[in-house]
Amino acid sequence: MPRELKLDTLNAYARAWAVWWIQGHQTGRPDRDRHWLRGQLYNLAYRDEFDAVAELARDRLAGADRTEFDAMANALRAEHPRGDEVFAAELAARLAIDPEGLHVKGRRGTVRIASRRLGNQVIEVETIDSVRRRRFRRRAGVDPGPRLVEKIIAPLDWPVYAGEAEERERIAARARGFVEGGADRIDELPPLSLTMALAARIANVIAIDMLNAAVDRVDSGTGAGIVQGFSGAQPADPDTAATGTLLHENVMADPAFGAASDNNPGAIATAGAIAGTTALATNTVGYGRISSTNDGATPLDDLFDGSAGTADANYIYNTTAIVTGADVDVTSLTVTQPESS
Repeated sequence: MPRELKLDTLNAYARAWAVWWIQGHQTGRPDRDRHWLRGQLYNLAYRDEFDAVAELARDRLAGADRTEFDAMANALRAEHPRGDEVFAAELAARLAIDPEGLHVKGRRGTVRIASRRLGNQVIEVETIDSVRRRRFRRRAGVDPGPRLVEKIIAPLDWPVYAGEAEERERIAARARGFVEGGADRIDELPPLSLTMALAARIANVIAIDMLNAAVDRVDSGTGAGIVQGFSGAQPADPDTAATGTLLHENVMADPAFGAASDNNPGAIATAGAIAGTTALATNTVGYGRISSTNDGATPLDDLFDGSAGTADANYIYNTTAIVTGADVDVTSLTVTQPESS
């Protein structure tokens, strides 16, 4: 079942993309801007979308702009050919379907298609005026004083991902088959998981002590800690060797973090200044890691890792398309410790 592309949406994207490409020479930093644009085109993982946008954008270019675009697009096609196997893998990973449009058994995609409203939650956040006041006082070298917080009522939603409905029905069908078929079908029933309400709590002072102990491990090497970004899926835990391509490596301050403080609730530790760097390779960043080092460059002990994305991730990037030689700056980095399970 071939996909039906929404050409009006792709055409609007291609039009904006072509304008940015042409204006690259007018910003004073065309190489940097075009690195970003190249990354945006690279992010079009589906072959039909890539070809459509590339052709629509090319039609709006002329002269040197078109010549440079052709060279870049051909290089992208050679680097990431988006053949049938890649196309199938992207569909399975993102939408949990095969090229025929059928659900892939046992898969749930990464594309969020809807959400279920569960209710509202009350979130306590520091006020903007309090942040500014404390930052000014800290720079002046005086006690920043207490945080002033405000309560915000925010919706509490349950995300629904592509393929989730099909997986729920598949498991329900297996359960119905077990009931109808008798005890000899028990091997087909999914493992039973019983979950009871948990209400464990720790005091704030313990959360602060725990977080201080955790972030202090970043300084356990003889050199400064590092922040790394890798392509591919996040490994099982930081004790598992890093996989994928190393895309960037930023050196942290030494010590890496300031003292943990009350996050009301929980604890929070903020990293000091992190050195900027340039990308080591071209790929899509999938996860990030914080490690201590023994010489400032070689990981000694991987300590923290998390998902990477442009939203709803542990490491937030302005774009997940990393291009060799492009600037990679870490503008802020915090680690938190909750007070409850």
